[in-house]
Amino acid sequence: MARTDANIATARVTVEDVNVLEYRLGESRNAPGATARGDEYLGCGFTVTAPDTFESRPAFMRLPEGLVPDGAVRFESSVTMPADAEWSQLVVGAAVGVTVLIDDVVVARQAKVEYYESEWGANPAYFSHDIADLLTAGSHTVTIVAQSVKANDVLFVDLVTTVGERTVTLVSEPGWTVTTGGVQGQTIEHLGHWDDPASTRAALRAHPLPDAEWLRGVPLVGRTVPGFRTSDSVERRAQYYRFTVPAGTRELEIPMIVDARVRVDGREVGCEEGRAVLDAPLKTPSRVEIETDETAFHRGGSAFTGPIRATVDEAPIQLGDWRAIGLASWSGGVQYSTDIEVRADATAAVLDLGGARGSMRIEIDGDVVADLFCAPYRVDIGDRRGLLHVTVTVNNTLGPFLHESTPTSWVFPSQMASGLYGPVTLHMQ
Repeated sequence: MARTDANIATARVTVEDVNVLEYRLGESRNAPGATARGDEYLGCGFTVTAPDTFESRPAFMRLPEGLVPDGAVRFESSVTMPADAEWSQLVVGAAVGVTVLIDDVVVARQAKVEYYESEWGANPAYFSHDIADLLTAGSHTVTIVAQSVKANDVLFVDLVTTVGERTVTLVSEPGWTVTTGGVQGQTIEHLGHWDDPASTRAALRAHPLPDAEWLRGVPLVGRTVPGFRTSDSVERRAQYYRFTVPAGTRELEIPMIVDARVRVDGREVGCEEGRAVLDAPLKTPSRVEIETDETAFHRGGSAFTGPIRATVDEAPIQLGDWRAIGLASWSGGVQYSTDIEVRADATAAVLDLGGARGSMRIEIDGDVVADLFCAPYRVDIGDRRGLLHVTVTVNNTLGPFLHESTPTSWVFPSQMASGLYGPVTLHMQ
């Protein structure tokens, strides 16, 4: 197998209608500075795509064994342009100061910005450079000169250029020419990695999940992985999916490959062409169960062609954590509104909203009176008296959405809590 980046190994295989895949993983080592934490298990996945459509991706590269830095370290490779570049982006990542050259002309200098190195090396910092004007038709030499002091200092390079409908890339990988102290060698791959690899690249690559354009968009480099199905058993059996939807839900869009039955709080609801329309909006948070026909390959998430979407009308909801009312994966705003009565003879009035998780905007009779992002969640009513309409809009973070829709391990339980907890109290004097 030939490694193409820090996370993906590739092999050319011949596939038939039904195939058995077996691969074995060696021991892993979670080092300080790597994305995996010490208490996590080694995770992996695989994808199947047509040859030469899952383009190479940048890896962290470093000096080969036995080559010790002696002053500056010069990394060098070349890229051939079929015509003048129309658009180009170069991302260089390093924990040390580097100078970037195209055809021996300095185009950028990156200073060292990380000063808290561990024995495994500091976290790289990434900088982006527009070099389209320099990439004319023909061959060009890309050189990165690093002020390295350790043999395991890493370098990350991702150059993506477009010429018409073609895309030209140059990535950091084993095989770059590296020179230091008059001694020359070839780079090797550093097997650990920092940060989310996808977020540091110069352009969007194809997602390894099949038919995943809806998740991240159309890739600029490579082609979308075509759909394929997997199973740990050829035995056919029904699949069950259960989740809670909020009060006010009146319609569910359920894009599935297999036929299924939908039940809401145990009552079956008709589902035609992937849409389940309720007789009336739900009055309370309700439990939804989806039962599929028996299937061997359309299991888990592969039974769906996209996310489940709920259409929700305004509805009364209880104060409290959104996770308890069918909004566990919601990132955005929820608007609460009610009427309060302030006595005409009150000399002062304060609305205390109690506990909350998120930022909030408070409006009284349509006027914004406060924007709050931490406790105490209180607002002075001022000289307003009589019957007042209060609207409180609570916004949370992207944590719940990222936890639900991405494989990130960096959303913690404390980031999943959202909502207006109360109790809401009107204090008058």
